[in-house]
Amino acid sequence: MLMILIYFTLISGTLVASEICSVCKCVFADVRRVDADLAEDVEIMTFKYKMETLESYNSNVTYKSVKKYFHVDCSSDSNVGQMNNLEWPKLDVLGIIGNFRRSKWKKLEFFPDHIKGQIVVLSLSENKISEIEPNELDDFQNLKMLNVTGNQMEIVKKHSFAKLNNLKMLDLSNNIITQIEDWAFYETQLKYLNLSGNLLTYLTPDSLQGLGNVLMLDVSDNNLIKLPENFAIRLKSLTFLSLNGNSFTNLPELPKDLKKVYVRRNQLDELRLSHSQLQILDVGSNNIASLANLHTPALKVIKADNNNLTNLLQLNSKGIVIMDLSNNKFTAVPQDITVDRFYFLERLYMDGNFITNASFPFQPEPFQNLRTLSFSKCSLEVLSKTMFSGVFPRNKIDCFRSHGISLDFSHNFINQIDYDALQNYPICSIDLSNNKLRTISESFVPWKKMSHVNLQKNPWHCDCSIQWMLDNYMTFMYKNYPKYLHELRCETPLRYNSKMFVFWYNKTDDVFCKSGPSSLYFDVINGRTIEVWTASAVACVVLACIIVLLALAITILLCMKPQKRRRQPKKINQVTNNYKPVLQNPKE
Repeated sequence: MLMILIYFTLISGTLVASEICSVCKCVFADVRRVDADLAEDVEIMTFKYKMETLESYNSNVTYKSVKKYFHVDCSSDSNVGQMNNLEWPKLDVLGIIGNFRRSKWKKLEFFPDHIKGQIVVLSLSENKISEIEPNELDDFQNLKMLNVTGNQMEIVKKHSFAKLNNLKMLDLSNNIITQIEDWAFYETQLKYLNLSGNLLTYLTPDSLQGLGNVLMLDVSDNNLIKLPENFAIRLKSLTFLSLNGNSFTNLPELPKDLKKVYVRRNQLDELRLSHSQLQILDVGSNNIASLANLHTPALKVIKADNNNLTNLLQLNSKGIVIMDLSNNKFTAVPQDITVDRFYFLERLYMDGNFITNASFPFQPEPFQNLRTLSFSKCSLEVLSKTMFSGVFPRNKIDCFRSHGISLDFSHNFINQIDYDALQNYPICSIDLSNNKLRTISESFVPWKKMSHVNLQKNPWHCDCSIQWMLDNYMTFMYKNYPKYLHELRCETPLRYNSKMFVFWYNKTDDVFCKSGPSSLYFDVINGRTIEVWTASAVACVVLACIIVLLALAITILLCMKPQKRRRQPKKINQVTNNYKPVLQNPKE
């Protein structure tokens, strides 16, 4: 009766007191659907969060019996020892996660025999399992997904999974595996194998036996320096390969059907690939100086950031949609990035290069598909009016109804934006934060069509020339994008130093247009900041000088008066001492 209550509890998703929970803690949690890994910017497949998709990573294919996830927490020897005596409900999905941290149980011998055949999805992650003995899993005949991530396994032993004919997905990531014995995966039908986050330094040719059906292999974050020469033969069905975070200096021949390859954070000096179906290639954070040896006609995404690429790209894949060339050694936009070579280009990232002029080479016609252009953390000082000439089509759009162009020029040294530099282009958003802008004209972008503009962390001189920012820009951004106002502050004049613009939000008077000691103007032609003294400012200075002179004169006079008073008695005494009385002649 008790187990019947537990079973109905499992179905309903609510928890009632039961004897099983006096032995082990019980938690019921929904297994949420996770979308397939179809996005080009996802680097590594994490199997443990996608346990409900058994046959493939197509989000439309879901194992129908996966309704609830039964999580049993048994963290002591006494509890684990009683698990065999429990009357388990009928389960397809079982998770025993993070349990044996204080237990001597390191193997799978605690499982009741009668439930082994019914489990389809089994998660044993975050325990202290140190090994899976050969034939230990033989009774799990219906098992399709096994997750043993985050344990203490050192060796994957021979024939550990030989009898699991239905096993499709195996996650052994984040253990301390140093060796995979030969024939460890023999006679398996695996499609997804995750060995990332271990301590592997090599793979023997026979350790790959039985992986002919594997579609996705992740061996990232190990210590591998090379792959077996028969790698392409043993894994002939492979479409996804992640080698991130190893020590490869070159790559051997890879399976021809590969569609996604990730080789970030290695030591590659050159790259030679010839794969007709390859669509996504991530070779960031290596030492690559050229992409000329890539023969990948179907390539859509290339991530080659943090390498040694210079001003010629030498890339022959015309179907590129996303191109990341950040943090290389470019000093200008590569001359071979032209519309005839990359007609389908939608996103281009040139961040972190030593680029002082972001002008493109001459284009016979504009890029019709380019929507994201990023030059963040470069060395730009001026946005010239010819910068985008021929790059973008000259038309205007409603950014709230269609997807326009997004520009990122943040973290540069921009102090000048030429008139018409950004006008008449379908630009919807622009990031100019962390630059050297002191003042800016309201007409530098078509405001009525823009979605947002980030002007934070510039040394703004808050005078009448940017009063429009309080009147119009602030109102729009405060209602729609308030996060772009947190660091919008004045630097000068001194009375406004460090004050946030939001301090004057909804002020009706023209705060910045009030008379002050000086006004700052920007010489757009020469790119110089000029301080011009106004008539009122000059009058104030003259008046101040007169007051100072008068005060000085009064001080001098006050100091001289006591001296005169002290000298007068001396003169009287002198006259008295020299005075000789003259007697009158009596005759007179």
